[in-house]
Amino acid sequence: MLGVQQVYVIRLASGLTSYVPVDSSVFMRALITPEEAEQVIEDFPTIRVRSFAGTNSKALADQYRALIARHDPHEMLSLYKTLRGKVERAVRAGKRPGTMDERFAAAALDQVTQELAIVLRSSPQKICERLQDAAPV
Repeated sequence: MLGVQQVYVIRLASGLTSYVPVDSSVFMRALITPEEAEQVIEDFPTIRVRSFAGTNSKALADQYRALIARHDPHEMLSLYKTLRGKVERAVRAGKRPGTMDERFAAAALDQVTQELAIVLRSSPQKICERLQDAAPV
């Protein structure tokens, strides 16, 4: 049969469905367990803020991408906290926050909240609220 291809069907918490060919090079891993998800939320207040080498935006973007590519919820929340702090400092100083920092912070948070929402049978918005409750700004 021509045109028939096996695919993984991935339903995201946002309601979107993604179809990924089985023979794809797209990275996939098993979801974390509900216990691990609860631990990620509990750990959020103590997840460390990172420092990144350099000020070159391309080099920074490469470092951010490498961290996201690890697909580790703790690492992504570390990136989010780091960039959120950077954005907040810029705003307090009366400067416009970097678009790249805002974009990567949002991407890291979105990946984490999507996974936690699926695992905990919740919504990404509720996961964001739980993270906020765990470590208020």
